[in-house]
Amino acid sequence: MAVAAGLMAAGCVAPPTPPAAPSSSSAARPASAAPTAAARPAETLSEADWRRALAQHILAANRDRVFEGRPPHPLKAIVVLDLTVGADGRLHQATVLRAPDHARELGAAAVRAAQAASPLPPPPRALVGRGAVRVTETWLFRQDDRFQLRTLAQTQLIQ
Repeated sequence: MAVAAGLMAAGCVAPPTPPAAPSSSSAARPASAAPTAAARPAETLSEADWRRALAQHILAANRDRVFEGRPPHPLKAIVVLDLTVGADGRLHQATVLRAPDHARELGAAAVRAAQAASPLPPPPRALVGRGAVRVTETWLFRQDDRFQLRTLAQTQLIQ
């Protein structure tokens, strides 16, 4: 019985701890200062929170190529990338997993968007494993070649 309870407890994940109060060294840094590429992996982010932070970072880095609001129906293209992100947030690789035949160039556009956002938010330490994390993200392209990322997109507008 004790063994079963121990095994069950080992599978549990502790809830995230609240952020610590700023130290005197971090208080001197301006609020607008961006984390460095060598930033340590986030300790308290869940995988879902990190994926949202990753998507927000990519959209912010490509603001001029992003559309707002609900994705239209039909979309021009849906592109899926496999991203390999190092423990320091550097994008090691971006590979097109899916791009439509009629808009193959949008696969390359999605790769460029991911590369433009590097370094990315570092993944949580629990995900890093052997030094990098692989994650897929889906680019939703409108007719004017502006995009949103599926992780943050609203429900598609069906007319």
